[in-house]
Amino acid sequence: MLQGLDTVDWLNLKHNFGTAENLPGLLRQVLSDEAETRRKAFINLKDCICHQGTTVEATAPVIPFLIQMLAMEGFQNKAGILAFFVIELIPCDYWEYYDPPEWTPWDADIRREVAKGLPVYLNLLDDPDHRVRIWAITVLFSTWFPEDHASTIATALRQRITVEVDEGVKTLAVIGLGALVAGYRQILAGRIAEDIRLFQHFWQSEQGALRYVAGSSLTRLLEDQSPEDVIQRLVLGMARPELSERPSGIVLPKFLVEGTIITEETDAIVALSHLSPERRLRAYTDALNLTDTAEQARLIAGTLLENIFNGSRGMISTTGHTAKAKDGTPIVEYQATRQERSLDTLTNEQKQAIRLVLEADKMWEIPNNLLERFGIFGSREKLLARLKKEGLA
Repeated sequence: MLQGLDTVDWLNLKHNFGTAENLPGLLRQVLSDEAETRRKAFINLKDCICHQGTTVEATAPVIPFLIQMLAMEGFQNKAGILAFFVIELIPCDYWEYYDPPEWTPWDADIRREVAKGLPVYLNLLDDPDHRVRIWAITVLFSTWFPEDHASTIATALRQRITVEVDEGVKTLAVIGLGALVAGYRQILAGRIAEDIRLFQHFWQSEQGALRYVAGSSLTRLLEDQSPEDVIQRLVLGMARPELSERPSGIVLPKFLVEGTIITEETDAIVALSHLSPERRLRAYTDALNLTDTAEQARLIAGTLLENIFNGSRGMISTTGHTAKAKDGTPIVEYQATRQERSLDTLTNEQKQAIRLVLEADKMWEIPNNLLERFGIFGSREKLLARLKKEGLA
């Protein structure tokens, strides 16, 4: 049933727990008529080829057989395989179209094999199960396909947006199209104006989630030409994600649809990173003023510093390691960099970001060393005094 399964030299391949000779049996069990057998086999298979995110020599050879399963009529775990590709197998979220991650020795082969499944993923956009459509869309805009596939994928997403009746699926397709067009702006330049009009149409929608992601997609494409009301909606999504639980649907639901990894925070963070540093600083100032929790303030502050210092469009860990200082006061500790940065060597934009973080009282309600993560050492008071002396505080 799995074409070519017995032609692979599994005995001479390694996975996380030894030789890969058991993988053909596990793959066959994933196709079992017995639900519990299928479930356990899939869990074991994932552990063998991607245990806690660790990919191995045998990972890439398994992917073609998973893609064959995705193409089988009546196969019951298509959403599970697609989610595995996105969440565990490919160490890349959609904003990393712009900032490629560090690759392991096996990643190039893995990405190449996943990309070969493009025709299958496109067919799954019409699957009757909305969960399959959700994850097929996510694979299409979060996988490193060759550049010459960008136009095909964008066309498919536009078509899905047009015909989709499920709001959650349509919302995710809007996110995907916005991310894809921004990532391949030059290749897809011919239809950017059309896509902007599409997002502007949904920005006028009464549907909260769809309107929100249309705004984030507009910001990716319009950058500093983005309307201020769009920016303020994104700021609210980053600063007060708990509002997403309100029936009004003012911002994106906490998890957009059944287990996907995109939240209103991550979507806003990616979109706002397309603004100029000056306008981005204003947006982050508003977000820090709006948020009412120390944890959210640290997320906002850390993301701003990551944007300004490292050029990343992603977000950092919000929690760090919670410990207790000598006086028993809780403190959130982040891993400090070994490279110390002097304030004298910082650009004006970096100094402005440091000032903004230092002045955000909510950020310091629980003492932390977040600035040390970016090479800025010294007490809050001393750093503020130094910036004040330079006229920046």
